[in-house]
Amino acid sequence: MNWRAIERDRAYVLGKLRDGIFDTLEIVTRGAETAFFRYLLGEGDLARLAATYPTPRKREEVPLWVYLSSELSLRLNASHGFKSFPYVLPCSGLREALGPEHVRRWESATGEVRDQWQGFNRKNAYARETVCDPDYLRKVARDTAPARLEAWHNHAVAGYYGTLGAYDRDGIFIADGTYLFVPDNPRYEGSEVLLFDEDNHPVNTEATAHGAEEKPRGLHWERAYRMVALLHTTWAKDFYLYAGAKALGARQSETPWLRRLVDGFVQALGQGVMKVLIHDRGFVDGATVSHNKLDHGVDSVFPLKRNMQAWDEAWRLADFSSAPWRAYEPAALPQPEEPPQRPESIRTRERQRQATRRQKQRRAGKSTHAASKPKLLKTYAKAIQGLRVWDTCRTPIHVAAMRDVYDDGRERGWVLATTLECRDPIRLREYYRLRPTIEERIRQTKCFWDLSRFRATTFSLIVNQIVFVLMAYSLVQVFLLKTGRQDLARRVRERLFQELRTQEEQTALYCDGRVAFLPPLEYQEILLSLDEHARRKILARTRQLRAERSQPPDKPRRR
Repeated sequence: MNWRAIERDRAYVLGKLRDGIFDTLEIVTRGAETAFFRYLLGEGDLARLAATYPTPRKREEVPLWVYLSSELSLRLNASHGFKSFPYVLPCSGLREALGPEHVRRWESATGEVRDQWQGFNRKNAYARETVCDPDYLRKVARDTAPARLEAWHNHAVAGYYGTLGAYDRDGIFIADGTYLFVPDNPRYEGSEVLLFDEDNHPVNTEATAHGAEEKPRGLHWERAYRMVALLHTTWAKDFYLYAGAKALGARQSETPWLRRLVDGFVQALGQGVMKVLIHDRGFVDGATVSHNKLDHGVDSVFPLKRNMQAWDEAWRLADFSSAPWRAYEPAALPQPEEPPQRPESIRTRERQRQATRRQKQRRAGKSTHAASKPKLLKTYAKAIQGLRVWDTCRTPIHVAAMRDVYDDGRERGWVLATTLECRDPIRLREYYRLRPTIEERIRQTKCFWDLSRFRATTFSLIVNQIVFVLMAYSLVQVFLLKTGRQDLARRVRERLFQELRTQEEQTALYCDGRVAFLPPLEYQEILLSLDEHARRKILARTRQLRAERSQPPDKPRRR
């Protein structure tokens, strides 16, 4: 990678300017996306990560850091079609971050401003309209083996986050799976068709005939993929980082992949970074739990399934144990913050929405009682230490039997299990209260980062979109952490960049490898206060630069 170091030295550049000496100047904007790419290309050392990329090319004519930067630029702008790259790049922060070493702007006689990119080889017969050809991005993404790309993301990229200081010392990680729906097109490689209920949960098709003309209400067939994700967060939930992901066919089991994701992470970061792993019932496996605990020092927190023998055993031991049930009032549990008072117009729209929802439920023959959520009155909990309830689990399991009592008289019993040495059952419950965090993040990446809006049907391009969307989301989280803006971590993409709105344009003045950033009015004041000799020298240099920049390159080739 060929970079020229430029030192920021305001006093030196202004001193030279007063003598009528400068090399060049440009107008720069110090926006959020520009600052993001400057951080990655500078302090973040993206070239070091690019050196580990599993490129399918034997010859590297375009540096891989350019490929990674271009992919991230597309994902940040929620534009996943590679043909859109020539339209995204001119208005993206990547163009400003690369600077005059890679692109210069020229103005035609009609006043149209165009970019002329330098490129990295001499093969182009026409002027370049982007830093690299969009077809190059598409071919590299298509030719990269999906398994190698996922392994790179789960190992090298996870380790790269560690070099940026992104992992919290509490070491809390959450695992979950989700379905990624695609159009009913059999050309989507590796996709499978499943039957889902109205909440988009898979349904056992043994009880429902595939060829039945009339299906039960709410059931629908969908073509889909499956994704297993590993998310890192904090107790305050002010930071979210995707540390691993795996794309599967919709019918493939997600359980074996949790162990492989943990293995890859520990191999990249070493032991002690991941300390607690929280997951739901779908990943419950005695061999995996004991492997994570004994081989990696990773404790697990998970609920037991009601149909498991261990669930019945836990309740029998809780009933016969001499230890008292501990009662917790709802105030003792961490409560969500009260939302601010909404305007009356918004509350009116919400009442109308709920009325419409209840009307639709009545038409569908459903009960509307569930619309009013029962209030939790009290929780009774009892911890039981050192159980061995699985033959495949080689480590003691500690459980907390929970009995929730609601204001409508109903009770709900459930069991949390863990390998943590945790004698306080309510502390264990606080851990599990973090689990919905990954559902919220997956929903946000689907809805606002276009995680599952696949334009291509090739499986390698589908995995490419998943990996780079998660990577772009995570690197933005790292950038917010480094700039002290964790308060924006939960924002959706559009809202996030609105909060980090572009600052005032400035004039970047270069001289002898140094640069000074001047507001337009300050730069104008300095020019008007110079003596005649300095003004003449600046005028001559300005006319020379204008003549160079107004010289049109060859007509860019459109693709």
